[in-house]
Amino acid sequence: MNTIFAYILSFTILIFVASFPTQFVTNNVKTTWYKCIAPSFSPPSYVFPIVWTILYTLLAIALAQTIMLPNSNTKFWLLGFYAYNLAQNMSWPYFFFELHEVKTALFVLIEMIFSTTIIIWQSYRVLPNWIGHILVPYLLWLCFACILNTASVFKNCA
Repeated sequence: MNTIFAYILSFTILIFVASFPTQFVTNNVKTTWYKCIAPSFSPPSYVFPIVWTILYTLLAIALAQTIMLPNSNTKFWLLGFYAYNLAQNMSWPYFFFELHEVKTALFVLIEMIFSTTIIIWQSYRVLPNWIGHILVPYLLWLCFACILNTASVFKNCA
């Protein structure tokens, strides 16, 4: 596949994935509900868009490299895990911010960590090692988000 097309496609997909949850997050981070359940060690709100911009860029690069692989079962299997992971990535803010289902959101995060781990593992197998390396920050951020989400589950706002 053409390199330019693969990068345009992957960045277009990631821009959509990044922009979809904005409608749920923007208004809800200002609510008393969120201020009540946010852990004390949660980063300031301006950190999240910066971190996610970097992570989505790294994901787009890794996805483009995967798209450029020759057609094989492994490629399509890996693309399926990307699709699943990105769908979960879009659903987490909906469960957490819109529905206030923090336990369901935690389950979604655990699924994202699992699928990201598989993507990294498979990337090391079929792509240059640097692709797996650039996805490690995404995995680490998901783990940190899982800690934040878990703290929100246990925070008593009664």
